[in-house]
Amino acid sequence: MPWVSQFDFAMLGFAFAQLLGVIMVVRSSWLRGCAALLFSAVLLAAGLACHKSSPGPLNTQTFAITGNVTYTRVPLHYDANGVPTGLETDSTKFTVLPARGVRLRVFQLRPQTNPDYSVQQVWAMVALGLTDINGNYTISSGILKDYPTFVELASIAVQPGTNNASTFILADPAGVYSSARVIDRPNYVIRKAADGSSSSTDATHSSIPESDQTVNFTVGLNDPWLVVRQDWWNPAVGSFPYPETVAAGSRIPAILDAIYSFAYIFGNAMPFSSGSELDLHYRPGVSTRRGDFVEYNPLVFPQSYDGSIYHYFGSINAGGTVDGVVTSDDAYDLGALAPILARNNLTAQHKCNFIPTGVPTTSLAPDLTLVEGLAYGMAAVIAQSPYLAGPNPANRYSPPLDIRDLSALAPAQVGPYSAPTIAALTWDLALIDQSITAPGTLAQWQTLVPNNLIRFFALRSPVTTQGSNLAVITDCVSIYTQLARLQETESIGETSNLANFFPDSVLTPLAAKYNIPWSTAANAILPRYTANWGTDPNSLVNPLPTSTFSMAQAVKINRYYLDTQGVEQTSLYYPNNSKGEAVYASFASSLDHTYNLSVHTVPVLPPGAAMELVVDGNLQQAYVFSAGNSAPVSLVLAGNPSDLTTPIWHAIRIRVLSPTTVVPDTQVSVQLAILN
Repeated sequence: MPWVSQFDFAMLGFAFAQLLGVIMVVRSSWLRGCAALLFSAVLLAAGLACHKSSPGPLNTQTFAITGNVTYTRVPLHYDANGVPTGLETDSTKFTVLPARGVRLRVFQLRPQTNPDYSVQQVWAMVALGLTDINGNYTISSGILKDYPTFVELASIAVQPGTNNASTFILADPAGVYSSARVIDRPNYVIRKAADGSSSSTDATHSSIPESDQTVNFTVGLNDPWLVVRQDWWNPAVGSFPYPETVAAGSRIPAILDAIYSFAYIFGNAMPFSSGSELDLHYRPGVSTRRGDFVEYNPLVFPQSYDGSIYHYFGSINAGGTVDGVVTSDDAYDLGALAPILARNNLTAQHKCNFIPTGVPTTSLAPDLTLVEGLAYGMAAVIAQSPYLAGPNPANRYSPPLDIRDLSALAPAQVGPYSAPTIAALTWDLALIDQSITAPGTLAQWQTLVPNNLIRFFALRSPVTTQGSNLAVITDCVSIYTQLARLQETESIGETSNLANFFPDSVLTPLAAKYNIPWSTAANAILPRYTANWGTDPNSLVNPLPTSTFSMAQAVKINRYYLDTQGVEQTSLYYPNNSKGEAVYASFASSLDHTYNLSVHTVPVLPPGAAMELVVDGNLQQAYVFSAGNSAPVSLVLAGNPSDLTTPIWHAIRIRVLSPTTVVPDTQVSVQLAILN
């Protein structure tokens, strides 16, 4: 191989540095892993090209590593009436299950030539793998013979389905409120040499294989995990000190497997449809006042920005004490995790005009009612029980949450805007679909097929056809649109013909039980919440309709934040998501227009209050107008000048913003003045 000059090597080193920079910015587990593999391969190949001090050519023969990953799961214990009482304590009832979709990485100690032509041995990630539905994995490319090799099981999983997004379980001892950037927060790993052996003192314990190897991981209840930087192998060196260990055991794969199970049934367990990652913080002994949660506004955590995207942060209670109260560990508890995963799924469908709070109140905007209510209904269906984890942080099942029980609600709190109502209704639908007479038994509940109601959980806005067969959304989603979906014709791949179970003769009395008026599916999808402002509205010519906003049914909930000492605190606030605080409208643009957008209120808004307008569902770019800041803003909206019969439709959601004070009923008119 020809000599490589110092200049050439310097330029090559510069290129490597640029590639490494890309790797550090690209945080997606798949993309970053591939980038890291590419970097390692190029770096090692380049080192060998400079043969002045080269130890000789690499052995190009490869071998495969196969194996299986399992974990011990602790189930819930049920009494004779099918009521869960907490986690099972009888170890004979624990189960060993496959860990599905979890990430494995292969590392090898290979020679690297430095800029001064010296050669050093460095650890490089050379291959990646995932376990399948049975917990099996095969990694068959990129692993060379005759080099020290080990396999690393990481606290990372990739969900099945079209949205192959990753979940990271992070081990930061400060939990979700850590001041560290997301890329600096550690995760968990377990390592084994290629011959299957392990060490409690050598951080990179390895073996030198000559043939295909089998490496199995059996994760027990309290097995230790190493706590390491997410990209511990950068910069590449030949040895590492033995890292901290945490006895998180099978709780780590239990959380990841709950996500896999949910996504396997419902298609997505992430709070996004693409372009991000979910980082769940779990550290034994660390819990939060907020409990188990995912934050659906990534901007709340500036540390979640990795240099290119914001991640979605969440936290799972892991024992310890909060405010002097011993807190449960929810890693094994599907009744605690499933509502979060369901809310993730519903949020990612982008049919709701609000950021969910996770608080199922009883007078929500119609689209938010679905997200907050169906989250518990979906969770109960996948758990095959109407009992979910209750709010008591010390014992989540003393008492459990019975989603059927609406006895604490006043009659006016039961209806189409009540999240608890939607959850209870969902359970009834699941029983009817399986021809189970309510209330049913534990044995009967365990025959429920979660897949059967997938269509009901797939939010669909009502549409009409306009112009060149354009499907125009006419209203927001609501319980009415979803009940109408039960009468759609069965599609290929569906596991239940729902229309057979839910004719009007069944839906009418069932809906009436929950104060939801029902007549027919055709009536259910008629616009009832969204005003039609017509085509090319111009307030300079025709004023838009005035709407009344009311906080009469607004309810305060807890806000969670860090004080100046970094301690989690709570305060009450109005989330401004009740049905009286929001109005929906839509209009068509035949031409591209620039508007002056403003609002006028009667009476004038008090200090601390404002009106918020969201255009086309872009919750991160809301327009806010207050008494002290009411100047018009420029709004550019696209039309379709090439086909005036098929204009572009735009949606607007308007709401009151007043987190601390109840604003009197207010008349609001929106001004859309065409400038060109």
